[in-house]
Amino acid sequence: MSGLGKPDEGAEQATIMSENEVDRVRALNKIRASRTSRATCLNCDNEIPLARRLAVVGCQYCVKCQDSCDEDLPRIRTLTKML
Repeated sequence: MSGLGKPDEGAEQATIMSENEVDRVRALNKIRASRTSRATCLNCDNEIPLARRLAVVGCQYCVKCQDSCDEDLPRIRTLTKML
């Protein structure tokens, strides 16, 4: 809040953006959880180990390819812990 009692527009905007990001992550997690993990990587076609398929429900990429593809799992895990 500013000294005049008006809401700080920057803080209000940051709150709205944070809430939107949380909603986006929740929706993304629902989509990923609803799909079946692939046996082979969409990118390189190598086998995805069973342990990964069980640990990361709905995974589509092997560990090697996840960073170069759209899984973005470390960021999703971090944001999910905040929920």
